[in-house]
Amino acid sequence: MIELPQREELILNSQIGVRAYDPQTGKELWWCEGFNGRGEPIPAYAHGLLYALNGQPGDIYCVRPGGSGNVTATHRVWNTKRRAGRDLPSPVVIGDYVLGCSMAGVLVCYHASDGEELWKERIGPKFSASPLVAEGHAYFQNEEGGTVVIEPGPELKIVAESKLDSASDELFRSQIVPSQGKLFIRSNKFLYCIGK
Repeated sequence: MIELPQREELILNSQIGVRAYDPQTGKELWWCEGFNGRGEPIPAYAHGLLYALNGQPGDIYCVRPGGSGNVTATHRVWNTKRRAGRDLPSPVVIGDYVLGCSMAGVLVCYHASDGEELWKERIGPKFSASPLVAEGHAYFQNEEGGTVVIEPGPELKIVAESKLDSASDELFRSQIVPSQGKLFIRSNKFLYCIGK
C-alpha cells in the first residue's frame, strides 16, 4: 500500500505487469505492462516511484504511480534489460540504488533515477527470499541459510557474511523478519531466533 497526495493505492505485481487498486473498493485504478510474466517479486517504492521485476527473465522497470487505465506509455519512467535469470526475491531501493537478486544468486545494482546498470556479481547459490533492509544495508539470505550483507554503491561492497548451523537438507525461502531487537528466520524445518 502506498499513500499519494490524492489517494491510497494497493500495488500488486501480476502476470502481465504492475497493477494498482483502490484498497477501499478493490477497483482497479491503473496498470503498467511488464516484460515477461509471473510477477512474484513485490515492487519496491521509493522516491515516489515503483521499481518492478517480472519473475520470469525480463526487464527491470520503474513506474510513476497515480495514473488511470493503461499507463504504460505515460507513467513508465525507464526500463533496463535484465540478464540475471529468473527472479523471485523482490527488488529493494536504498538511497540512489536499486538491488535485484536473481534466484541463481546474481545481484545487480542499478541507479534508481535512470535504471543504469552499475554492476553485476554472483553473491552465492540459490536465493528465494526477499532481502531485509536495515540501516542502509540489504541482507540477502540464500536457500542454504547463508546471509550476505550488502552496502549499495557504485561497486559491490560486501559488509558481512554468515551461515546458520543448519541441516544439509534445510531450505530457507522466507524473508528475515526483525522484531523486538531480534531476527526471526524460518526454514522448512525450524524457526530460528537470533538476538542477545
